[in-house]
Amino acid sequence: MTQANERHQLMLAALRAKQFTRLFAREYRQTYYLVVVIGDTPHVYASHTGRKKVYSHVSQMQSWLKDSFGITAPLAIETKIG
Repeated sequence: MTQANERHQLMLAALRAKQFTRLFAREYRQTYYLVVVIGDTPHVYASHTGRKKVYSHVSQMQSWLKDSFGITAPLAIETKIG
C-alpha cells in the first residue's frame, strides 16, 4: 500500500467513525479543499493516489459529507493567503 493510499484510508476511517478533531474548508484561489484534522495533524482530503480533491463550492463538500458519512455540521471556511 502506498503512503498516499494509507493517508486516504486513514481519512476515510476517521470520517466513517466520526473520529476527527475538526473539519473545515480551506479556500485557495477560488477553489476549496476539505481539511480533516486527526489529533493535531491536518490532512487535506485526497484520493488514494494522493491527488487533492478540489471543490468549486463549499456546498459540494457539505453534500458529500452528508451523503457519504452522515456528517451535517456546517464547515468553517479558512482562507489561505499566498
